[in-house]
Amino acid sequence: MHVRFVDDQMISQVDDDIFTETVPADVRPSYGYYPLVATIPFRTEYRLLFTRGDDASCSVEGAAGFVSQGWEPVLLQQGEHLSLWRVDEYAEHRLTNQYWLDEERRIRKSHWLGTVSYWVPTQDEALSGLPVKLMAAATKMLESTAESDWTSEVNAWLTREE
Repeated sequence: MHVRFVDDQMISQVDDDIFTETVPADVRPSYGYYPLVATIPFRTEYRLLFTRGDDASCSVEGAAGFVSQGWEPVLLQQGEHLSLWRVDEYAEHRLTNQYWLDEERRIRKSHWLGTVSYWVPTQDEALSGLPVKLMAAATKMLESTAESDWTSEVNAWLTREE
């Protein structure tokens, strides 16, 4: 899948199919949230409003926003305790996702789509946390060139007979 924005158009391509939709100027797809979250001022109750775009379905989902909450103690995966800045994401007036940033504005922890994820400093450390079964596929994806169709490779790996 590839999504790009040209003027007031969201142009989505899935394989050979291209979809075009007129969108508000402030629409942001979820894959583009990191720059938004990472630039939120460390100021309590600061709000950044935008229109949510779903990059998986290529559709506009409606009003959303990030709300800057403040510093709080957070327990990370390795038992490390840090003071991190929390940013809550709301869509249609309900809490959807949460992000915790360190002083360097790295997202150290997030609750995103019901999943908890943690920042790790190196690719090797990230891979070391994967089940052995997934290690080969992840390594192959990371080693592939930008021109390779890694989506097809992942789908083939997921559907192959054991």
